[in-house]
Amino acid sequence: MNFITDNFDLIYGSSSSVSKLKDLVLELAIKGLLVPQEEHEEPAHVILQEILKNKNSLKSKKRKPIDKEDFPFQLPENWEICYMADIAEKLGAGSTPRGGKSVYVEKGIKFLRSQNVYNDGLRLKGIAKIPEEIHDKMSGTHVLPKDILLNITGASIGRSALVPDDFDSGNVSQHVAIIRMVNPEIRHFIHLLIISPYFQETIMDVQVGISREGLSMTNLKKFLIPLPPIPEQHRIVQKVNTLFQQIDQLAEQSGRAETTREQLRVALLHRLEQAPGRAATATAWQPLAEQFDLAIRTRKDVQALRQTILQLAVKGALVPQDPGDEPAGVLLQRIKGEKERLVKAGEIRKVKALPAVREEEVPFELPVGWVWCRGETVGDYIDPHPSHRTPPEVHGGIPYIGMKDINDNGEINFGGARKVSEKIFQEHIERYSLKNGDFIFGKIGTLGKPVFLKGPFNYALSANIILIQPKRAIILEKFLFHYLSSKTVVEILKKGSNTTTHAAFGIKKARLMPIPLPPLSEQRRIVQKVETLLRWCDALETGLERLEQAEARLVGAAMRV
Repeated sequence: MNFITDNFDLIYGSSSSVSKLKDLVLELAIKGLLVPQEEHEEPAHVILQEILKNKNSLKSKKRKPIDKEDFPFQLPENWEICYMADIAEKLGAGSTPRGGKSVYVEKGIKFLRSQNVYNDGLRLKGIAKIPEEIHDKMSGTHVLPKDILLNITGASIGRSALVPDDFDSGNVSQHVAIIRMVNPEIRHFIHLLIISPYFQETIMDVQVGISREGLSMTNLKKFLIPLPPIPEQHRIVQKVNTLFQQIDQLAEQSGRAETTREQLRVALLHRLEQAPGRAATATAWQPLAEQFDLAIRTRKDVQALRQTILQLAVKGALVPQDPGDEPAGVLLQRIKGEKERLVKAGEIRKVKALPAVREEEVPFELPVGWVWCRGETVGDYIDPHPSHRTPPEVHGGIPYIGMKDINDNGEINFGGARKVSEKIFQEHIERYSLKNGDFIFGKIGTLGKPVFLKGPFNYALSANIILIQPKRAIILEKFLFHYLSSKTVVEILKKGSNTTTHAAFGIKKARLMPIPLPPLSEQRRIVQKVETLLRWCDALETGLERLEQAEARLVGAAMRV
């Protein structure tokens, strides 16, 4: 156990939770590996014979012999194996009073249900109560001090609590079993056994019914119980309690340290994101570089670093500006002049000008040569289904793809997608054609989170998304994609979404969204730098994942019983 306490930060921080560590302690305890055996102590078979003698006086049924080969692990020589029925004076499920909840009263006898039973004890806050006369009628399910309660149905099956020695009176529902020891002195060890992985796995293996809906008393009586000498039981219980306290204290200390570390990471990245300009960004990077191994330690940290990289990129703080680049405003004016010429020539129709981006809409200051423009200035924002109605599903039709059909890697799950008619698919093709470089953007439920589309484009698009086709003469699709993935847009979506039934961000708001536009040459440099840094983040995340796996294997090997 010194390995656990000496290396707790490694264990707790990577591969094991507190509950797993406690499970390990319990495994060691019930196998006789937690405390030393004492040769002079009375062996367990003596106390078992005394218990069985008392059981016989209670007219117990004849006991079936136990073959030690049937037990799943080896025990110390002075331990014994018995059935749960051997050591239990009472073993039975509770019952529900006639009338159910309608008979509950404000003042009465405590009626213990599964929500009151926890491994660390009874939780009596808000407990139901029944009238004393009903409690008296339910005499077979009275709960006494020193009983063990065990949840036998539902999601909390296997949870178990020791009833305190100073407990006054109570009754128990049909979802909870009462286990009352013939010799109450062994109850503490038996409770540890019940909450151990061995016992819990046995419960899951023998649940009754096709739906595995509960533990029967018939099965519970047959559970094989490892029984140590009573003095050793006392030592085991004391050692387990001590180790549980140490684990809880170490977890609390480790949790506080992790909170402090996360606060450091948040502060360092925030300072970096808020730095005004490239010079200030370089200055803000230095503290992060000095404490990088501490600040970026988990995959969650790497994800936060990715967001910071995107934020720096779309603010113009990631690559240097080149005075020789054509300013974005000049490019827009040239394109505007060309459109006016085509309108005069009758080759295209005149389109209503988009409103200028107002000062109060601007989320941050831009570098020289950049301009703010609207979403529709730099791309076609298309509503796949202007009616906003989901078409009827047909068997064997065309896949109808929405955000729910796309995994975290941007891959479409065609097998689970809704299918629509060929007619719907043709209507899509008539309104727009998909091509490489197009991407989608969630507008209902899942907001934002752009995903590039990949061919072949033999599918239709859901009404819950926006199709964005960047105008490549103005903006690189990857620059627009990175901006729409950034924290800035997350905040825009949060502020601009309505919150009726589902979060929604309409097509009109998307078309008018403020977009930062750098010179095209700078966009290329930004995209190249972002792609390089994101690949670095991917490699960093892979390395951290492998490190976690290696630590898990190391800890698992060291902790293997």
